[in-house]
Amino acid sequence: MVQIYVEASGRPGTKKHKPVTAEPTTTAEPTATAEPTATSVPIADDDILKYEKMCWPFYEECLNNPDQPEWNRKDFGNKKACQKCLEECKHHSRSRGIWPDYKCPRP
Repeated sequence: MVQIYVEASGRPGTKKHKPVTAEPTTTAEPTATAEPTATSVPIADDDILKYEKMCWPFYEECLNNPDQPEWNRKDFGNKKACQKCLEECKHHSRSRGIWPDYKCPRP
């Protein structure tokens, strides 16, 4: 049960109102469809672990050297986006397992 209080303004001639009680409303439960719909082919957990193991050393190297080289700052800023590079290395469809040196060059 929820109590809602209504305050009267400080103007003369206004009355204070009693609290109004209201019951919370219920929301409809979501319903499942008969068959689940898939939008893409799921990647097996083994594949994710495989590519993460391949990319992780480059990610750690990137974290240890976060400054972007002078020649690459115009395109990608002063600091390397190491997390984004790791995600690209792990999940990019054509280059899975290959570190994106164009974005996060290795020293």
